[in-house]
Amino acid sequence: PIRGSVKDIGPTSHKAKIVELYIKGYTETQIKRNKEHSLRSIERYIMDFSKVLVLHEKGESFDTIRQIVGLSERVTRDYLSLIEAYSGMKYGERLKEIAETVKAYTPPATFKKTGVIA
Repeated sequence: PIRGSVKDIGPTSHKAKIVELYIKGYTETQIKRNKEHSLRSIERYIMDFSKVLVLHEKGESFDTIRQIVGLSERVTRDYLSLIEAYSGMKYGERLKEIAETVKAYTPPATFKKTGVIA
């Protein structure tokens, strides 16, 4: 067995930590320096989180969100946990900003990794 499966700290746990920093107001560049991650990966994690956020706001189910965005169960669950944890008064506006960004920059035809949602 590998360390990630034994200790349940696989490659997805870092994604939620990176997104959490973004929710808290850190820029992609600051996160890149802090987490020593590529800017491209950070942007992808944020975009995936944003899609989860929008679908969650629309009332989509866990399985529907996971399938539409094309994420693992673990990452989807991590992102939904972040939404719940940061939906309060302090970060609620920040989550709205993040949701608006994905709505503005993601045409519906590219929203799903494996096809088009109806």
